[in-house]
Amino acid sequence: MQNQVPKEDYLMSKFLETLPPNNRVKILNLKAESFLETPTLQLHCDNCNGVRNFNTQDSAYLHYSYIEKTYLIYKCSNCKEQIKIYSLLIFPKEGMIYKLGEYPTFGPPTPAKLINLLGAERETFLKGRRCEN
Repeated sequence: MQNQVPKEDYLMSKFLETLPPNNRVKILNLKAESFLETPTLQLHCDNCNGVRNFNTQDSAYLHYSYIEKTYLIYKCSNCKEQIKIYSLLIFPKEGMIYKLGEYPTFGPPTPAKLINLLGAERETFLKGRRCEN
């Protein structure tokens, strides 16, 4: 099921940080015949155990009338190890982006203490949490 397009225009950073996959939104300043904006993101880093800046060196050239499929790979600027990958469909003519997926999966981090308490039921819990997100 595809979500409805929100009425507001999104900044690229807000779109990547706050919306789960299977969302399509209009992005501010997304123009054909230009490069895709790849802003610094504020994401949780498991290695650093907190919110950190994530940056990317990736970009995509947006042709006037083509649908572009791209991956953006972000890396924690603190530990330089934790990554976040986004899979996107870009519609430059309409100024829209559709988030196909992301890795690690969308959602808040699960506390380590909770994971330890779950024991053998850990995978079932994590699957259910992914479905809810």
